[in-house]
Amino acid sequence: MSFDARREPHREWELDEREFEFEWVLTRSLSLPQLIRPRRSPLHLPLNVMSVLKRFQPDVVISGELGARTASAAVFCRLRKRPLIVRWEGTPHTDGANAVTTVRRKLLLRHATRLWGNGEESVRSLKAYGVPRSRIDLGMGGMDTMRWRREVEDGRGAARSALRKQFRLEGTVILFVGDLIALKGIKELLSALSILAADHDLPPWSVLFVGWGPLAQEIHIWTESHLTVPVALAGFVQPRELAKYYAAADLFAMPSLFDQWGFVCLEALVAGIPQVTSLFAGAAALITSREIGSVVDPRDSRSLANHLGDQIRMGPQRVPEVLCDRAMTQWSVVSMVDRAISSVRLAAQDRSKNR
Repeated sequence: MSFDARREPHREWELDEREFEFEWVLTRSLSLPQLIRPRRSPLHLPLNVMSVLKRFQPDVVISGELGARTASAAVFCRLRKRPLIVRWEGTPHTDGANAVTTVRRKLLLRHATRLWGNGEESVRSLKAYGVPRSRIDLGMGGMDTMRWRREVEDGRGAARSALRKQFRLEGTVILFVGDLIALKGIKELLSALSILAADHDLPPWSVLFVGWGPLAQEIHIWTESHLTVPVALAGFVQPRELAKYYAAADLFAMPSLFDQWGFVCLEALVAGIPQVTSLFAGAAALITSREIGSVVDPRDSRSLANHLGDQIRMGPQRVPEVLCDRAMTQWSVVSMVDRAISSVRLAAQDRSKNR
């Protein structure tokens, strides 16, 4: 497996490379700063993908996104007659391709044997590029759901009470997890919270922000002007410490304006926490019933506030166990690997037929 970089500038997650139980390399690449791509991660222009592929001589190539890396992989696969699988997480809300990019992507997708996506929003995006549904395989955005569920459950009880006491949280605790940046809907969430704060008939509630970014100052300003609402800013938290924050929460808010998938939505679902999720997140497809939560346009502060307020009035609730179990099974690593293996086999069969 090859990677463009060990770490993105805006992601400080710590990874133990000793856990990689496979051979991997870092490709040489040029990285354009995020200022050039303000809506997305930095752009990596790989310089030696072809040489890496020649070294490994893979039977199947799986590449992410529709850029220079995948273009290089497509050339290799065409020359060596190998199947190419492209992972695409874009949605109609996040795509934003101009006419030139659209033509380039359509041409590139013609060389893909199969496509991997997360949910139906990915399907809509790919079909707009002329990809037939029969070539798209979904459910490739899983996680270790069983371990996550266990860690959250371990954090309930005394640990939950201790964390809530530490941050002086009370009532229904609304949890936000993510970068504190404009595209995550921080300003929209604060506008909705202002509406809630003005409703003096609401039962007690509080807010817990887990993450860091340039809009942390706006949260501090909001807190100072709404002293009756307990607000805690936990800062950046490593993934291994994250479960206890979900265990301390009662309601999850995901007001993002731009999110291809959003693992936090899956984390909240498996943890059994009802959520109010943005329609701009691909993972909004996980909200299949009112018991799981609701999907809103976060730009409508009143609507966002109303949905949060409805949950606060009901008091702390849990997503029914059967729905959590279903998500835990469907999005587990084992299930995801099974789907991936099936897709790879189909890709190999398709390539053999077309030789």
